Amino acid sequence: MTSNAPRLKQLTQATEPTFIDPAEVSMPALGAAAADILAAQQQIYRHFLALVNTCAPPQVLRMFYDLFIKFVDGSEEFETLSKILFFGRELEFRHLLLRSCYILINNWRISHQAKYIHDLVDIFLDPLIDQPSRVTKVQQLRQWLRNFRHCEEYNALRLFAGRPVIPQSKHWGDRFQGFLLTSQFANVSAPLEQRHIAQKAARQAKRQFKQQLALFTASSSRRHQNPTGLGEEVVQMMRRILTHRGTLSYRNDTKQFLRYIRHLTFQDFKEVLCRFLELPRDRHFETHFIGKLRQFQERSHPQPMSFGLLHSTCNRLIHILTVDDQRHPSELLLTLLNEGRVLVPSLILLRLVLLSTVSRLHLETCLADLIKAYSQVPESECRPLATFLDMVNVMLTIYEDDTDYNLVDMPAAECRIFSQTRAPSHADPT
Repeated sequence: MTSNAPRLKQLTQATEPTFIDPAEVSMPALGAAAADILAAQQQIYRHFLALVNTCAPPQVLRMFYDLFIKFVDGSEEFETLSKILFFGRELEFRHLLLRSCYILINNWRISHQAKYIHDLVDIFLDPLIDQPSRVTKVQQLRQWLRNFRHCEEYNALRLFAGRPVIPQSKHWGDRFQGFLLTSQFANVSAPLEQRHIAQKAARQAKRQFKQQLALFTASSSRRHQNPTGLGEEVVQMMRRILTHRGTLSYRNDTKQFLRYIRHLTFQDFKEVLCRFLELPRDRHFETHFIGKLRQFQERSHPQPMSFGLLHSTCNRLIHILTVDDQRHPSELLLTLLNEGRVLVPSLILLRLVLLSTVSRLHLETCLADLIKAYSQVPESECRPLATFLDMVNVMLTIYEDDTDYNLVDMPAAECRIFSQTRAPSHADPT
């Protein structure tokens, strides 16, 4: 990044509301209206669960269409759905729609009814949804359906069902679907069905990105599309990483470090960790990173190192290096990005995830928070953040357990990176 790159501005307020699953809240705390909505949701869930276990898929699809799309009068479920529309609670409606879909999808997957899963997710593309209506309640329903069609959760459903995602207005955050879907999976307030779908969709998104990256980096003619926003910089960055240390070297260093800290106290571990992470020696890191690390769980300093202390420390440092308590960029990250030092936090985060592999979930959740926080900001105004996310995404992909990216020696003008499946190695950290 050059000195005239756009500066990343700190946000003043959150842009992404926290969604609370009504099913996780007790009846007394909800109030009368919300309790009625929850009861209505449960009734419709039971309805579709009974249908999917007793009726043929085409019949279930027809009844789903009649209720949610055509809004056909005359059934008990119609009256129940009308109650939710009456209260004007769009989030609860979306929750109802998602969970109803999950009930059908999970059952049809077990019985290998993939065609009807495709039909279900495509049902929200029906042209009737886009038609105006003079009936206020119908118009409200169709607007909510249109909103649902353009939400993150719907594209996750389509991705999981093997259907092409709905093209949205091009947004820089679209190329980080793996992070966004992982954050859905990590959301303990979401229904288990939604988390299950998000987990599988996240794996598919990451697998697709890995394949696109491998094809792009192995192609000398650039016939394959670049899946990142880094342009040719992605090859230069990967060359720099691989020629400096090599993927196996990073893994072996991590393995040796984990063996070394087994008999250390927590306090001694903190000291050697700073050297392992190869932290820059400047006041920013001394104040915002090393200082906070020293203060973290000081009462545990005399304790011998354990997996729990390692995991919690890595999670804490990931948090310090990515987001603050408002889920905006941390002060340290803002400083580094605006100074053009994008590679510094990227490499530190990579080392932390190699140290504690289970911390990757926390890292991806923090990265998703950054994407959501700047979701209304054009890429031209937050390019340092987008570049940082691209770099982390590429690095995590390089260090996936089943793919090796290796430089092939050739003339500089033709230097390319080739990927190959990597056999399990005893030198890798577990």
